[in-house]
Amino acid sequence: MALQQTRTFTLILSVVLTAFAAPPALQAQYSQEWQVPQDYNERGFLYFDYNLDGSVELTKFYQNWVTVYDGADNWEILWNLSAPDHDELILWDLYTLSGNPERTAVFLANNLDPSTTRLQAFDLLAEAPAWETSDFDGSYSNIDTSDTDADDETEIVLGVNIYDSEEETYSSRFYVISDNGSIEYTSSVLQGYMIGPYCGDLDGDGLAEVLFNLYQAGTLTSTLHAWSSSPNVVRDHPGVLPLDIELGPNYPNPFNPSTTIPVTLMRQADVEIKVYNVVGREITTLMNGTLGAGLHTFHWDGLTAAGARVASGIYFVEIHVGDNHRVRRPMVLMK
Repeated sequence: MALQQTRTFTLILSVVLTAFAAPPALQAQYSQEWQVPQDYNERGFLYFDYNLDGSVELTKFYQNWVTVYDGADNWEILWNLSAPDHDELILWDLYTLSGNPERTAVFLANNLDPSTTRLQAFDLLAEAPAWETSDFDGSYSNIDTSDTDADDETEIVLGVNIYDSEEETYSSRFYVISDNGSIEYTSSVLQGYMIGPYCGDLDGDGLAEVLFNLYQAGTLTSTLHAWSSSPNVVRDHPGVLPLDIELGPNYPNPFNPSTTIPVTLMRQADVEIKVYNVVGREITTLMNGTLGAGLHTFHWDGLTAAGARVASGIYFVEIHVGDNHRVRRPMVLMK
């Protein structure tokens, strides 16, 4: 009798558990939408909505070809570009450059041996570039964009690394390129492998600095560098002609414990030179008086006006000429 009751209870419990059990999972079914042939080394990314139809396109890179497949049209080819005189073509990014409200696609056309880099700017879905640069020596490190000289136009900042196979060392440089492809500035050759450049207004003066790191493989050291356009003359009164001044880059930079600051005047003027920290607090005054025309050098030993040694970090040397003109440069104290 007891065995019968146990069997009956087990049967009832089994029915109850079955009633409250989760329904059987549905097996998902997939079917192929499309396929395209590709090389083993070909790579692709879901990148941008090039034609603004609400669907992201597939962008594929292979050697010196870039192919864009339309995400909303059965992945048909939407855009196909090549760089026949180069080994590699890469879409870097889309930018809204000054003078052109539409997006501009910036490509890198590269050669591998010897390494060269060329910028090409395309209107979206165009067959030919709107502009392109000549080939720069070296392989690209980074591209960033900003208004680096306060002219209300977008500049493109390109960094390249140059390898010396005999010395087994790297040097580097950066270029500032206008939104129509002309070269506005070419830096000197810098020793070390460049990480960057990146652009940003570090000191809140409305002018974007160019920031990069230089890595020295031989000594396993690196230095952080901040550059700004010079001369950066601020005119409070548009009718006043700017004075011919130049505040050169301090050297060494980064420095420890002291650095030299070159100032060039085209004619005699009343000059005040001060050092500030990153929050705008005055650290010390290097000069307050009249200077004649020519090159002058000033030294800062990393001390405040009271003789206290300052901490590592970014500082700014600022020169005031007369009442209406100011030039500022960053300096990096590294202990």
